[in-house]
Amino acid sequence: MNQSVQKRDRTEPDDLLEGFKLTGFVPYLLNQAMSRLDNNLRIALKPFDLSIHQWRVLLMIRLNGPQSIGDISAATVMGQSTITRVADQLEKAGLARRAPMENNYRVVLLSLTESGEEMIRRVIPHTLAIHDGAIEEMDAAEQRQLFELLRKLAANLRRHEARQRFESV
Repeated sequence: MNQSVQKRDRTEPDDLLEGFKLTGFVPYLLNQAMSRLDNNLRIALKPFDLSIHQWRVLLMIRLNGPQSIGDISAATVMGQSTITRVADQLEKAGLARRAPMENNYRVVLLSLTESGEEMIRRVIPHTLAIHDGAIEEMDAAEQRQLFELLRKLAANLRRHEARQRFESV
């Protein structure tokens, strides 16, 4: 197995870096892809006066219905304070509104307004074009494999985070 993809059991820096290449380093490769995706998305959202965070929250609500700040935070992997700030911005722009949950008034749900729904309809073709551009050279099997590997990667990282939290206690 290639040195760059094997698990490392050595602890000396020189040993760890032996055979190391950025082209086989997950954080580097994902950063390259995400930086390009974010840049394309930022450019696509600019005419709509939306940030990437605002778009992610709007889309999350559109796909899942009214959501609490905590649920949006967990699903988007953005901090609750960030989601609260974004909710304030979306509410001020008339794209979303807050309302207490019917059965539990302590929980406040964020939902789309008609203007928010219209914004989704206007923006979605542009964001889907970015998605399509990212996978355009991949056949259907490669796309399925990519999505499955990304889901596994995210699950691995969640487990790693949980182990780190447990070990630090």
